[in-house]
Amino acid sequence: MRKYFSLMKCMTAAVAVMMLAACQQDDNYLKVIPEDSAMMMSFDLASLAKKGDLANNVTITGAANTALLMFDRETQDYAKTLLDNPTNMGIDFTKPAVVSLTMVGNEPEVGFVMAVKDKAALRKCLETLAKDQVTLTDKGAVTVASIGGQEFFAFDEATAAIFKSERYKLTELFELPASKQAVKSGDLLKTMLDKHADFAFCCDYDKLMTLCSSVAAVQNPELDPVYKDLGEKAKGMKVLGTTNFENGKIVSKSYAYGIENLKEYDCYQPINGQFLEYLPANASVVLDFGLKNISKVAELYDKGLEGKIAAALAEENLTIADLDEICGDMCLSFNGIDPQYNMPLIFFAFDVTGDKLFQVTVEDEEKISAMGGEKIDTNVYSFNVLTHQYCVGEVDHKVFVMPLSFYSQVIKDGKWVALSDNYKQNRLASAFKGDGAMTVDFQAITDMVRNMDLGARKEPIVMATSAFDNMV
Repeated sequence: MRKYFSLMKCMTAAVAVMMLAACQQDDNYLKVIPEDSAMMMSFDLASLAKKGDLANNVTITGAANTALLMFDRETQDYAKTLLDNPTNMGIDFTKPAVVSLTMVGNEPEVGFVMAVKDKAALRKCLETLAKDQVTLTDKGAVTVASIGGQEFFAFDEATAAIFKSERYKLTELFELPASKQAVKSGDLLKTMLDKHADFAFCCDYDKLMTLCSSVAAVQNPELDPVYKDLGEKAKGMKVLGTTNFENGKIVSKSYAYGIENLKEYDCYQPINGQFLEYLPANASVVLDFGLKNISKVAELYDKGLEGKIAAALAEENLTIADLDEICGDMCLSFNGIDPQYNMPLIFFAFDVTGDKLFQVTVEDEEKISAMGGEKIDTNVYSFNVLTHQYCVGEVDHKVFVMPLSFYSQVIKDGKWVALSDNYKQNRLASAFKGDGAMTVDFQAITDMVRNMDLGARKEPIVMATSAFDNMV
């Protein structure tokens, strides 16, 4: 019995060590990303390739075979082995590729990182496909690729990285201490990877504002103090977003952490999803999110813009405080195409809590009439947009813009009416539980484009959108 327990202890210890080693190895390839990166994005290339069935995509394989013609026969044969099995190039596609971005002074620092599965295979890939252009130099455990003496790519047993940096040499990034690594010094990068999304991004909000401030200082100086102020208030706040492909559709979600320091500027809230009942079940694109406390954010930007927001509102007899009437859901959707007019059908609406934002005076009605508008109901006016009739108005504390033909379906006797076949019945509607989200149905977009009169432009657009039709 004692031997049995000793054996179990050894096995347990061995498993623990293996798990620890595996965990360390899983994220070790990200060691080159500096901890002060303002934004990081991940791409699950294996998932995207599988969902898109890229191996059987005629367009992609055709383009690849055409590109092979520029190589000699020996190189072509080798390249075909990579097309048949991309892992032969030495990259581990089961681990997400990660892009990092930050600003150092006024210079962007950008990196692209992938995991290495077989260093020797990666070296062979470079030597075979780029033998006349690229020089490979071993610097300790790191191999550096350069063109004309300019280093642009480096790899070791775990990491392959392309970096544009003014403060680090490529080899120095491979030697960053743990305290300087994004993957070891904080939990934001790991949190993003734990979402297992096809595409994800994350950022420390104060670092992002520093990046925005650097850009604004050069291109838009009046906004520079706004970003600096937000950066100071946003220390500790983290933002994360994910995007996944599901049966030719896109589902995007966003998350915020550590928002306590910015509570007075937090203008988002959970949605009730009521607008989804007024959208057709086959809507192509749907964006729905909740808003509140807009005046606080507007005041902050107005300060940087030297009162321009307040002045514009004053011309309409409004104040920045009046913007707080926008409180609740805000929804934007594209609901197919009107074949008669060759125009997308757009629905835009948001909740309001008062009457100031859509208070129509006699003078306003005269202006509307002069613009070709026509009053069709209480607080509802129709306009011709190119060759299509749209209406704008406010009904039951909801301000909207929508096609006139659509208005008669969802508003009757001054009340909003749910469509019998509405978007809440679409399986993608589950993305809108509580938090705001965006969904994109590429199959519906492809069908929409096919019904549009675009002449010679139609086929290239259909080819681009239909590439996503089979993403599952």
